[in-house]
Amino acid sequence: MYQVNAPRVIHETLDGETIVIDTQSGFYYTAAGHASVIWLALVAGQAPQKIVDAYTAAGLIAQSEIHKFIKDLLDAELIVVAAGDHVISSVFSIPAIAGMDAPDLQLKCHSDLHELIEMDPIHEVDMSRGWPIQSKAEA
Repeated sequence: MYQVNAPRVIHETLDGETIVIDTQSGFYYTAAGHASVIWLALVAGQAPQKIVDAYTAAGLIAQSEIHKFIKDLLDAELIVVAAGDHVISSVFSIPAIAGMDAPDLQLKCHSDLHELIEMDPIHEVDMSRGWPIQSKAEA
């Protein structure tokens, strides 16, 4: 099972598209359609094998493509192996997605806001000292 690599990674889903921001690297990613569905299922604690079984039984996406998508998420450090019992016991079912003839499991990486996200002052937060962190000269 997997979970979001928090607090480093934040995400939001709007109108079937998920935007995932890696606040450490400054890159953001988009996943639409079935890629968004799989992302949401994974970070909610759904067992990867349940997702694979549902898609392969429906004949929509090959098992290898789903595993590659999960590997891409892990390689980008957007998800991590969940600690403890982070599992949904319900059955996974594929939602109907309008206008999606051929499922596409693309995780698109965007770097156009890289510098802006990196210079965000929230990076200066220290959990024990708060924000902003004063320099020794200011203290």
